[in-house]
Amino acid sequence: MDGLRGIAAMMVCLFHAEFMLHASFPEIKSILKFGQEGVSVFFVISGFVIPYSLYRTDYRIQQWGSFMLKRITRLQPPLIVISGFIAVGYFLTGVMSGKDSIIGFLTSSTLTAPLVPWPWLCDIMWTLFIELQFYMIIALLFPMIISTKRSMVMLGFLLFGMAALFTPWMSASNVRQYIPMHLPIFMLGILNFLLLTKRIGRITFFVGWVALVVFHAVLCREFLNLATTSTIAAACTSLLLLISTWRIPLLSIIGEFSYSLYLVHWPIFSIWMTYLPWKSASPMETVAIYLGMVVSSLLAAKMLFLLVEKPSMRWAKAWSKAHH
Repeated sequence: MDGLRGIAAMMVCLFHAEFMLHASFPEIKSILKFGQEGVSVFFVISGFVIPYSLYRTDYRIQQWGSFMLKRITRLQPPLIVISGFIAVGYFLTGVMSGKDSIIGFLTSSTLTAPLVPWPWLCDIMWTLFIELQFYMIIALLFPMIISTKRSMVMLGFLLFGMAALFTPWMSASNVRQYIPMHLPIFMLGILNFLLLTKRIGRITFFVGWVALVVFHAVLCREFLNLATTSTIAAACTSLLLLISTWRIPLLSIIGEFSYSLYLVHWPIFSIWMTYLPWKSASPMETVAIYLGMVVSSLLAAKMLFLLVEKPSMRWAKAWSKAHH
């Protein structure tokens, strides 16, 4: 699982730096552009991991509040640190006024920017808002999905799918930041969970897999005028989850601090872009800057993981034990 997280984080990281290589290496743009679909990989992983975590802890609907507090305790500290770092940076460089920086920090660190509304301090934060919505929904519907009655399992699963049908009627400004259009991707992960826990068989899994892949592809192409690359990335991730034995050590190491890397890479990239003359660099200098951005992001992410994320993981575990 850490290997897949490592792949997803590196995909997004490499994609966000690909603009550096446009002029010197235009042919690489189409390859690195696919990296943005690392977000879909993360969504499928969450669709699998969160239900499985609830299953292993014998979750009950009465524990909804405790579950949400555990997730917040686990995820918010690194987000607060990065939001503060970006807000201070924007203020010191004159990008934002003091007032706007404070509002940006508060709305981004609490994942309430779309509700205010207010622009995200960093564009990747909308994906965390999607994850938060998924946590709320899965914790409510999980008792149905895990039911020993197959009819209840199917009903709970269909409730997820029905919400996705609202996507075509959502405004262009809201469609990406709210969960309906992303539900089929999360549901692929849920299918993997149901198969692993023997709630469904392989035939049901593959029928559901095909239905979700086709549904999401049609949703993207016909209603949202989007490419189907996110569908492809999600479908491949779901299939890779069936292979539990594969492991690539380096990616597994990166996967351990993938959340920190996801948060920290764009602020680090921004520092490089601000203080280095990358636009006038030669092709080889551009490659050196590109690699420097990636390596420094990995180092900063490891530091954020050790100083903030790892302690927050311990706090979340302690909270879970105290309230289980």
